[in-house]
Amino acid sequence: MSVVAVKKDKDKITIIADSQESFGDSLCKNVSGFKLKRLSNNVICGGAGNAHILSLFYAYNEQNSLDDINNLSGIVEYFKEFNLWVKDIVMEFIDD
Repeated sequence: MSVVAVKKDKDKITIIADSQESFGDSLCKNVSGFKLKRLSNNVICGGAGNAHILSLFYAYNEQNSLDDINNLSGIVEYFKEFNLWVKDIVMEFIDD
């Protein structure tokens, strides 16, 4: 289980995450900077789930910034495009 939490105060926003990375019986403790990553001055990403998908998300974000998105439909569209991008990568890998 992964934990990412956000607390909004009057003058600041605090975001935290656990540092455990595991898969099945394997466990790596104190993995720094993976579950939380500053993607830009305005965006911090908290991730949980498959580490390989989170790695792909970070790579996708290097070419496709979240900075200009300012509404829910824009966020949904961003992740829809990310999903299509991932499917293209997987299919390229399978076809090779």
